Amino acid sequence: MHTTPTPVPTASRAQRAIAAASLLASLLGLTACGGGGGSPVEEPPPADRRGVASVQPTARAAAAAASAVAHTAAATQAAAPQASIASGVFAQAQFVELKAAPGATIRYTLDGSLPRADSPVYTQMLVIERTAVLRAAAFTGGDVASAVSTLTVVIDPSQTPASAAAATLFVTVAPQEPDTAAARLPAHLELLQAGRSLLTQDSEIAADATQALPALPAGAVAAGSPVMLYVNGRLAGLHTAPEAQNPRAQ
Repeated sequence: MHTTPTPVPTASRAQRAIAAASLLASLLGLTACGGGGGSPVEEPPPADRRGVASVQPTARAAAAAASAVAHTAAATQAAAPQASIASGVFAQAQFVELKAAPGATIRYTLDGSLPRADSPVYTQMLVIERTAVLRAAAFTGGDVASAVSTLTVVIDPSQTPASAAAATLFVTVAPQEPDTAAARLPAHLELLQAGRSLLTQDSEIAADATQALPALPAGAVAAGSPVMLYVNGRLAGLHTAPEAQNPRAQ
């Protein structure tokens, strides 16, 4: 007798499919949380991921741009020109050669004023036959200038061995405009003795005391020592270093 097999109910297949899907979802959940218990780790939606990812490159680009600007400014700033001689009192004319970084244009003045973009251009060795305050700066393009170098050359054929042995303080004060009424003036100080530099610094002095001996840092000159003072290349007198020295110029 032939027996017809009973068909598998459709509901049983659906149940197996549901069970398989449930098992797969469970496995995926374990993988997302690292294989341990707990809730699966949720990632931010794609839109948020794009927003977060775009912030870091923007910050890095800004930092890189700032670094590039600083590097460019440092590269553009040229070193101050160097003179072939030091400041001093000489019995005869002096030859001065100026050097700066390759490609820089040296501009200079001889009256103690600060060099500008329209100051004379240094092209050959300078011959200084009479007292002058040489100030020079290196220009790398347009109005971009280096620090200023200052050289005081005093031509005095009558100098004596005694004056040559004394400490010499050269004070350079840039010429002021007629309508300028500042109480204090920027000044460049250079102290030398026996051809050796003891002090070089930028400071300020009182506008009504430019012929007075400025206060010097402690130890720059021994108390009671004679100091020849020159202001803008002119002899302002022989002074005596005071007992008490002030770190700041007055």
